[in-house]
Amino acid sequence: MESVKTVTPANAAGIWSEMTKKEIVLRRIFENQFQKPGTLTAEVEQEVDVVSYYPSRKVTSDKQDGIFDTAEFGFKPNTYPSTETRVAWLPVPANATEEVVAARIKAMYEAGATIYKELSNEPILDDNQKNALERRLDGVSMDRFANSQVCRYPVGHEREGMLILNNGLPMYRRVYFSATPKQDIDNRGNGKVYYSPEIRAEIEGAAVAFVGQTI
Repeated sequence: MESVKTVTPANAAGIWSEMTKKEIVLRRIFENQFQKPGTLTAEVEQEVDVVSYYPSRKVTSDKQDGIFDTAEFGFKPNTYPSTETRVAWLPVPANATEEVVAARIKAMYEAGATIYKELSNEPILDDNQKNALERRLDGVSMDRFANSQVCRYPVGHEREGMLILNNGLPMYRRVYFSATPKQDIDNRGNGKVYYSPEIRAEIEGAAVAFVGQTI
C-alpha cells in the first residue's frame, strides 16, 4: 500500500500543509519492566513527512479583509518540510512471533490503521491512567505524567533537553495507535494548563536566566 497523504486546508493566516504517513513497521518485540503476564510488547513506528506552506506575501491585515483570497494572487508560498517518527508500544500475546505480528500490522495499515499524535498544555490521559489517579495507586500522580510527557528538544538540537514551550506554556505530547483512520488532535490554547513543580521551576529558572543575560 502506498503512503497516505492528507491535506490540511488553509487557516485564517493562509497557512496550509500536506502530511504523508508511511507504512507502520514493527521494530521489535520485547518484555518491558511492567509487562502483564502472558504478554509481550511490540514496538511499532510510522514516519510522517509534513510540508507546511506559508504565504510569502500578505494582502490583508488584522483590520482589513480583502476581496480576493491570498491564493488567488498566485504568490509562490514559502515551504517548510519536516519529518517525524512516531513510536507506539502495543501488547501482543507472549507466543506471537515477529512474522505474525508484522503481518497483522501490515494488514491493519492497509485497512486504514495509523499512529496519530495528540498535543495539549496539560497531561494527556487515557482511561487507564485516569482510573489509576482516581484509585490513588502508589507512584501515580499528575506530576509524574506531566514530567514524562512534556516536550523537550531532541538529541542533536542546539537546545537539546530543554523544554519546548507553546506561547510560554508547557506542551505535552502523546502518540497512539488507531486501528482506523484518525486525524491528529491539538488541544493547545484551550485555557487548560498544568505545571508540575519541576516544570514550573525549570520555566521560571530559564526566564530568570534569559532576563539576566548580558551581551
